[in-house]
Amino acid sequence: MSADLKSLFPATPALKSVIRPEHLGAEPLARHLPWLSSPAEDLILTRQGDLIASAVVDGLDSFTVEEGDLSLVPNSFARLIGQLGESFGFHVSKLTLPDWPKFKGFDADQGARGADSFPAAVDRRWQTHLVSRDLKRRVLMISVILRPAALKRLPLMGALFKAAFADDMTARAERLNEAMGLLAGVAQGMGFRRLNVSSGEWLGLLGGLIGQPVVKSLPMKGQFLAESLTNSQFTFKGKQLEIESSGSRRFGTIFGVKSYPSRTWARMLDALELPYDITITNSFTPARNNEIEERIKRTA
Repeated sequence: MSADLKSLFPATPALKSVIRPEHLGAEPLARHLPWLSSPAEDLILTRQGDLIASAVVDGLDSFTVEEGDLSLVPNSFARLIGQLGESFGFHVSKLTLPDWPKFKGFDADQGARGADSFPAAVDRRWQTHLVSRDLKRRVLMISVILRPAALKRLPLMGALFKAAFADDMTARAERLNEAMGLLAGVAQGMGFRRLNVSSGEWLGLLGGLIGQPVVKSLPMKGQFLAESLTNSQFTFKGKQLEIESSGSRRFGTIFGVKSYPSRTWARMLDALELPYDITITNSFTPARNNEIEERIKRTA
């Protein structure tokens, strides 16, 4: 919904008699999403002032890649997280996307029966069968997040604060671009591709993170990015949710893992190959230096 009814009409008895309670209490989905604007093609600014850069990585097939090559990727990523410092955050999301196969046209012998030949007919039937299978593919979306400078370091006066925040955002954009360059080196050979807003792919993937069908979403002038990418109505019913889009209705649920085991391995979630659209998100934020010092003191 683009606007909630409570802000347009007073909740009078007459209105309550013609509108269902759940519709009267509905709120715009975009109000609860963080994505605000795009200060650059490959950056997103959130409501909290964070800057986000994202990239898509095809990844490696953990069931066919050698163990040494497979372990190298998470170890390199872990070192990168530690080197960049506590001001950076990381979200790694595994998304299920539709995969429409694209085939080269059958090279039939035009001197014979051409498109009516038996091989051409088999090729058409095979392509039709693959399309009907509703094939899926998995991709990784890695988002690097950089927080703004502490408010106590910025002036509180209006004009001075605006100028200081703009300077801080420019400096953070440079640091974020440098971090994405390092990340591209870590993901070398895995189809690393940085996302931008104008292509519609980035917003479409963000919509997929919240459960919408993954389709390209272009930014609209005069709207926040959160409003541009929302095209569904969400109804929460206990632990389940219903997502209604144009012409489709999806049902889902959310699971949270609050405490990870101390030892993890690359294949621990790869066996979750269910015939559903699944999104798995891991968030990483380096511990602050003072927290590390406290832990060292406790164990010393």
